[in-house]
Amino acid sequence: MKRTTRLYLFASLLAALVFACDDSTSADDDGEQNAKPVSWEFTQPNTSQDNTHTFAIPYAVSPTIDGAAIAEGDLVGVFYATPDRYVCAGYVEWERDTAAAAVALTVWGKGSGADYGLIDDDPLVWKAKRASDGKTFDATVAYAEGPSVFKAGGISALAGFTAK
Repeated sequence: MKRTTRLYLFASLLAALVFACDDSTSADDDGEQNAKPVSWEFTQPNTSQDNTHTFAIPYAVSPTIDGAAIAEGDLVGVFYATPDRYVCAGYVEWERDTAAAAVALTVWGKGSGADYGLIDDDPLVWKAKRASDGKTFDATVAYAEGPSVFKAGGISALAGFTAK
């Protein structure tokens, strides 16, 4: 993919974050509930746009949740772990935009004065929430390009997304 095409793709896909409020737990591989609760509540931190990392999730990747194709209204998010829970660093509601090739997800870094938040080289915890029943799933992703850890100013594209 040419650099100008990638830049156009990312620039044209920057979407507004959708805010929601929910506390739930996510299931592990055996269907057991994880001990740490997952909060999909997201408050944009007191930080600049330069302290974000943008991820493109191409429609061609065909993301799945629990073996089924992701549906409109499902949520895809990136989290970080605190000692007692997973905290949302950004998420997007899945929508199929016929004018775009991908969904863009903006992940926010640690805000000024915050005790927790993503900083450069922090690992990313991917999750998905199925709209039909509100269940949260852990996700595994593969990267087509860009960093696989948080980088302020980073741009990455996924090559795969599977939530179980």
